[in-house]
Amino acid sequence: TSRAMQMRSDSAQRRKTDSLVMMLARANDSIRVLNQRVGAFQANIGGELYEMGKQLITIQELAGMSSKRIMELRSTMEELETSKEELQSINEELVALNQENRHKVEELSQISSDLQNLIVATDIPTLFLDRALRILRFTPRLGDLFNVRATDRGRPLSDLTHRLKDCDLIATASQVLADLRAVEQEVRDDQGRWYLLQMRPYR
Repeated sequence: TSRAMQMRSDSAQRRKTDSLVMMLARANDSIRVLNQRVGAFQANIGGELYEMGKQLITIQELAGMSSKRIMELRSTMEELETSKEELQSINEELVALNQENRHKVEELSQISSDLQNLIVATDIPTLFLDRALRILRFTPRLGDLFNVRATDRGRPLSDLTHRLKDCDLIATASQVLADLRAVEQEVRDDQGRWYLLQMRPYR
């Protein structure tokens, strides 16, 4: 009887041991699974932190670039403002110069008008030549002695025909230009009328 009781006690002890071993095995499996999950979680967290770190670096670089760009734009704006002020000053000078030129043009126009009126009103045949002996202008009375028209302005004196006798106008005009001294001489036309011819350098 004592032996049977001992055997039952040993059997119960083995069952408890087996149960403990199984419990330890399950606990080890659970710990292993937890360790795997923790490792995966750490890996995910590490990757996310790494990506966040890269993004943070990129943001910082962009911030640095933006600051540099802002400084460049600010410098450009200052240069443009300076250029604008310079252009405004130049424009004001041009406006003043334009007004001055407009006044001069009006004055020259008035002088030209006065001269034209004087030429028309002058009852003396008068011919104006340039240094190349080309026709600049003439009074209406010049038509009494020369075959001249308004379209003849700019033509050389040698192209004109006239009614003066024994008079070399081209030679006399050339002499006046060379000596810069006035020349006076009496000349007559084809009808025998006499005139006092005067040539003066145009200064």
